[in-house]
Amino acid sequence: MQNTPVTIPCFFLHDSLMAAIGEEQSVFRQHFLSANQRVPFNSLPPLCPYQTIQTPSLFEIGALAVDAGWIIRKVTPLSPLLEQLTVPLSPPLNLAGYPPFPKTLGFVLGYAGNEAETLLSRLQLPTGKLPESPFQVRVWYWATITITYDFNEKTGMVNSQWKIGEKQWERAIGATN
Repeated sequence: MQNTPVTIPCFFLHDSLMAAIGEEQSVFRQHFLSANQRVPFNSLPPLCPYQTIQTPSLFEIGALAVDAGWIIRKVTPLSPLLEQLTVPLSPPLNLAGYPPFPKTLGFVLGYAGNEAETLLSRLQLPTGKLPESPFQVRVWYWATITITYDFNEKTGMVNSQWKIGEKQWERAIGATN
């Protein structure tokens, strides 16, 4: 059982890209619910936790991948400076009932454990809403997300609440209003 709020920094893509990644997450979540698994696929929105970041920053968003049972969309910084500044959380975020979050920097969609590779190969995901992977994006927005999470081991029930803090953003150099 864990119900101590955890606050982590995350960065976000533009709304349309976040919505498309959210749709991917929904497909995995729906399939995983029907598989009667011990813990839900994910009860959080897609998020990309990081230790530090310099904004605005240029990143490559990769194809879906598996990292220790977690399904993620890998994020790669596109400059040597960013590689030093943008690192996953250390220690990794750990929610009761789940293993630690992936060590690979990326948008975390959810946990499928041993089923992760099978899910990736079998499921038909929405197409046309995201550019073909990999694609480059400039990240301008970041915020903290506060997670309150309870897991009852006897019943397997999960209660999660999350709140995204005030969005921070950085205007392009030379931009006006």
